[in-house]
Amino acid sequence: MNPGCVERPLFFDCEGFALLGVIAEPELPARVGVVIVVGGPQYRAGSHRQFVLLARSLAEAGVASLRFDLRGMGDSEGPRTDFEHAQADIRAAIDALCGAVPRVEQVVLWGLCDGASASALYAGGDRRVAGLALFNPWVRTARAITIKSSEPPSDMLTPRFPGGIVDSVSCRRFLPKI
Repeated sequence: MNPGCVERPLFFDCEGFALLGVIAEPELPARVGVVIVVGGPQYRAGSHRQFVLLARSLAEAGVASLRFDLRGMGDSEGPRTDFEHAQADIRAAIDALCGAVPRVEQVVLWGLCDGASASALYAGGDRRVAGLALFNPWVRTARAITIKSSEPPSDMLTPRFPGGIVDSVSCRRFLPKI
C-alpha cells in the first residue's frame, strides 16, 4: 500500500454491540468514501483477502473505505443478523466512516452476495448514500420464488433501483473522479 495511505482498526457501536472495522485512508480522501458490506459467512478480510485488497486499492486511488464485521460475525459482538435485518449495522458503519474521516460526506455501498442485498435494502433511506456497487445480490424473496422463469431477474430489483441496475464495467461511475 502507498506510504501516504494508512489502515487502522475501529470499534464502533451498533445498538449496544461493538462492531469492528478497518479504515483504509489516503492522505487526502475524496468526499465520497466506500463502505464495504461483506456477505454470507465472511468477515471483513473476505475470502482470499479480497476486501483487504479492495480497500487498499481504493485508498491508493484516493478513496477512504471501511470494511467491517456485521453483528455476530468475525470480531463483532451481538447476535448474527441476516441481510434483511442489517440496516442498523450499515447505518452504524456509515456513521463510523464519516466520523473517523471527516472529509467523507457521502458513501458508496459496495456489497457482495447478501451484503449487496442488505445494501440495496438500506440505500434508499439515507441521503449519504451516493451510489451502490452490488455484486451477486441475493434476491430470494416470496415474490422471487413465484416469478416466471421468463421474467428477467432484474425486474425483481428495479423498484429498489430507480436508475436501473448497472453492469460491473459501469460501476466505476459510482466512484469519485480523482
